[in-house]
Parts: sequence; structure tokens; C-alpha cells
Amino acid sequence: MKSFTANYNKAQLGYTLIELMIVIAIISILAATAISTYHDYIVRTRASEAVVAGAVVKKIVTQNIADNGGAMPTNACTGFSDIKTATKNVVSIECSATTGVITIFTTAKAGATTFIWTPTTTPNGVYWVCSSNIAKYAPKNCR
Repeated sequence: MKSFTANYNKAQLGYTLIELMIVIAIISILAATAISTYHDYIVRTRASEAVVAGAVVKKIVTQNIADNGGAMPTNACTGFSDIKTATKNVVSIECSATTGVITIFTTAKAGATTFIWTPTTTPNGVYWVCSSNIAKYAPKNCR
């Protein structure tokens, strides 16, 4: 007669429920972090459109300063009114006639960020400084 003996030394063939739950929890935490970071990148990309739109106005102001012998003219924004400024990411662009300061307002999708380009005239030309009210959405040259 053969006796029945259980073999308790068999290798484990699968994962336990607790192991699967731990893996799912880790993946969830990583996904939540990635989604928020991805959202910030998307908003920063939209906001950078405003900086590019401001570059066109910067060229106009720089040209007007150069035409005035390197000094700030009485109307530094001459020629600016011909530019269409509103897009799906840019609400408006304003140019101060007396100082040449360019202010760019973005939409909520672009983080409702405001960029300010301030010109400084030097003997070597015009030097521009960019600032922003929300640094995390601004490109590196505006932080």
C-alpha cells in the first residue's frame, strides 16, 4: 500500500494578493507625480508662445530706438498697432510708448502668466530683461 504524503516544498507559482496591491500602490504614486509634472510642462509650453509673440514687438521697439540714435523715442511702439496679438494662449500684448516696456498677458490655459520685457539702452544697443509673475511657467530666460 502506498501512503499519501503532501509535498510542502513546491515553489510558489504566483503572487499573493498583498504583493499585487503593493505594486499597484507604487504605480499609482508614480503616475500621480508624472501627471502633475506633465501638466506643468504643457502650461509652460503654452506660456512660451507669449514670449515668442513678445519677440516680434521687441524687434519693433529695438528698431525704433535704433532709428532714434540709440535713445528712447517719444513713441517707442510705432508700428506695434499693426500686429494681431490675441491667440488661444495669449490674451493681449501691451507696449508702453514712453518706456518701451512690453507686457504680455496669457490665458488661463497658459497659466494666466504675465510677462514683462523691459528695455535698457546701452552704447552697444538695447538690452532686454524679462520677468514673470509665475516663475514655474516661465521659460529660463524669464525666471
